[in-house]
Amino acid sequence: MATPCRFLSETQQFSGTAAEQAKCLLRRVRVGGNVDEPPAQIPDKLLAIVGQPVTVTRQQLESYLVSQGISAADIGGSLSKGVSATSQGTRATYFVIHDTSDELSGNAFPPDIDTASWPGNNLAKRTTTSAHIFINRLGQSVTGHDYSVGWRATKRERDKSMKGLFLHHELIQPRIKGGFHFHAVGPQPGFTPATLERLALCYIAASLRRGSFHSRISLRSRSRDRRWSRRPAKFRSVPVGRRD
Repeated sequence: MATPCRFLSETQQFSGTAAEQAKCLLRRVRVGGNVDEPPAQIPDKLLAIVGQPVTVTRQQLESYLVSQGISAADIGGSLSKGVSATSQGTRATYFVIHDTSDELSGNAFPPDIDTASWPGNNLAKRTTTSAHIFINRLGQSVTGHDYSVGWRATKRERDKSMKGLFLHHELIQPRIKGGFHFHAVGPQPGFTPATLERLALCYIAASLRRGSFHSRISLRSRSRDRRWSRRPAKFRSVPVGRRD
């Protein structure tokens, strides 16, 4: 396992500039949960917006949601609200992405995992209280807790002073053993384009509500509560902008 990104309790942030945090938090993750040691190589276009003002307005996002038939209630709650905060008053700063690691019997993925016929995509039949948002492989989402509510989903938040600092997102992903003694292997791609599009929409909503935002990728390894900063397939999230 690579050296964890250093976290400074006194500032309630990971160490370094926004760009340095992004390079640490977005390091490549191998099968089985092993994270590369070298900092992530982030595309220049993406790195250029790290820490820059958010350009999307609330009115623009609200118009988009109406045009797409999407309710704000399904992406964290009303855009007019703020986000959670710690007991020290630090507003939620990190956008955390987990995967559900649904353990499948057998050693092959069902052919319908990206369709409504696969039971794992039925959000109505899932318990969704363990994170702020759950997103299925069809790009549908449900809010477990409004972004304004502090919620613990990592070991770090056992320190009660950290509660409220992280916004948690669970992406539906089945797992098979694939030659390992535990369910270590996910499908390829790990997440569908529809999932990532809804995830990006949640990120914009959270950024607008927060005022400024950093982000963290965190995918589950073997143990449910053992989570590490990682990058899901085809999606990169970094400390991005602020609203002035």
